[in-house]
Amino acid sequence: MQGISAESLAGLNDAVLINLKPNEDAAFNSNPFLPVSPMEALRTGAYNQNVTVMIGSTKDDGIILTSVLVSNPILYAVYRSFWTLMAPGILFHRPVDETTSQDKAKVVELADFYLGGTANIKEENFANITQMFTDAFVTYAVECFVSRAQSTQTVYQYLYSYNGEYGLTQDEGLPNLGVDHADELYLQWNPVFGKERPLNEDDKAMSETLMSLWSEFIKTSSPGSGWEPASAADQYLSIMSGNEVRMDKTEDYRSRMQFWSELFPC
Repeated sequence: MQGISAESLAGLNDAVLINLKPNEDAAFNSNPFLPVSPMEALRTGAYNQNVTVMIGSTKDDGIILTSVLVSNPILYAVYRSFWTLMAPGILFHRPVDETTSQDKAKVVELADFYLGGTANIKEENFANITQMFTDAFVTYAVECFVSRAQSTQTVYQYLYSYNGEYGLTQDEGLPNLGVDHADELYLQWNPVFGKERPLNEDDKAMSETLMSLWSEFIKTSSPGSGWEPASAADQYLSIMSGNEVRMDKTEDYRSRMQFWSELFPC
């Protein structure tokens, strides 16, 4: 092990497709940074609630996990064959040696819900596979936080759906696969990821909208522009383009989050 570089060890995360996750350190740290799990902290209120929160996600966050299917299409067959072995690690952060029969049953339920079964883990269903990974990776976690925190503090939720010129997949030499994790950063910073990014006119308009919302929130704790707190509207701010920003919560979104809440109650 000592002869293996840190980069190679980190690369194992991509090889075995187990997401990194927060690790509680109270058992071995006299001054723990994370004494309890984030979910336990949320459920018990053991976190700083005296703040106004802006929280959200991008429409296709899961592309950061599914783009590997585009660069290595053989993984479709691997997933079909070993779904109950691999999926708990990808979707639930569960190491193979800690995976339970209940975990395996739940990943089968997920494949049934999003794809109509593991037999449909195929290239033509990339969008649905990505939706499943997106909801597991980010969307449901955000929804859990909002559903609980909105009763104790002001929470502004957003869903970023603008598909701009730049993105993580394009940086990797892949096609534009959708609104990937962190894609909004390209319109909020320059340079970003070590490179200058000149913006086209549509991207400039979206950038101006984002910067206005974010800066107003930083200055006043209220982003304005008709963005209502989650507790008042039971909706998120849908950010579609520089000229299309509105409160919304689609029936498809509600249906998916209801499914997750039954699978993993907050």
